[in-house]
Amino acid sequence: MNESISLVLQTLEKQLSDRLEKLWRVFSWCSSILISITGGIIISCRSGKFKLLPLDHIIVLSVILIITIYASLWINENLRMETKIRDQISAFEGVSRIKDQDSSLNAE
Repeated sequence: MNESISLVLQTLEKQLSDRLEKLWRVFSWCSSILISITGGIIISCRSGKFKLLPLDHIIVLSVILIITIYASLWINENLRMETKIRDQISAFEGVSRIKDQDSSLNAE
């Protein structure tokens, strides 16, 4: 395999790994926040001493919507980039296979 193609494939695989790690971090971060909000409200409301006012409902809903939209945008962007990187890896692997076949034919 050509060294430049090998270097490009290593770089693309590193980018893919970084994207997958970022996807996990965004998902984990948002899940933790949303579970904390939900659990905190449920536990507080069950104590009987805590009551959400109408404005509080709007604030909590707004925070949840903002976090959800932010996470969706980040995850969709990373999935889009992941697909591009996987397509590039496939293309370079195809080029590498063709060069390897050409090399083996020329050697004979």
